[in-house]
Amino acid sequence: MTEPKEVIESYLKEHDLDWEPDGEHSWYIRMEGEFKKSPGISMILRIGERTVQVESYFIRAPEEEVQARAYKWILQRNWRQYLRYACDEEGAIHLVGQVPLDCFDAEELDRLIGSVFEYQDENFRPFLEIGFPRAVQAIKEGKPIPEE
Repeated sequence: MTEPKEVIESYLKEHDLDWEPDGEHSWYIRMEGEFKKSPGISMILRIGERTVQVESYFIRAPEEEVQARAYKWILQRNWRQYLRYACDEEGAIHLVGQVPLDCFDAEELDRLIGSVFEYQDENFRPFLEIGFPRAVQAIKEGKPIPEE
C-alpha cells in the first residue's frame, strides 16, 4: 500500500493543483470555482494517526435575522453528503470530513477534493441568497454592502 503522503503529493502534482505544504503532514490547496471565484475554494488536507482529514472554509456567519433559516438549509445538505458542514465559534461555516487511513488511496483523495469543490461551488450562490439577503439586495441596487 502506498503511503498517504506519497498519494497526496503525487495526486497534487499530477493534477497541477495550486498547493503548498502546510506542515509535515498537511497541505493547503486552492482552486477557482465556477461560481465561487473570489476568494475561491481552499482546503487543508491533514494526515492524522488514523485518518486523512479535510477542512475547507465555506463562508462567514449569515446575517443575524436569517441565521436559523440559513443554518437549517446548510444542515439539510449534510443529510445527503459525503462531507459535512460545521460551524466554528464565530458561526462561520466550514466543510469537514475524514477518511480512515486503511481506506485511503488516490481514488478516495479524488473523491475528497472533488466533493469539496462540488459542495462549495454548487451551494455558494444559493446560500448567499438565503444567508445574506441584505447584502444581495444592496449589490443588486448598486449600494454598499451593509456591515454586520
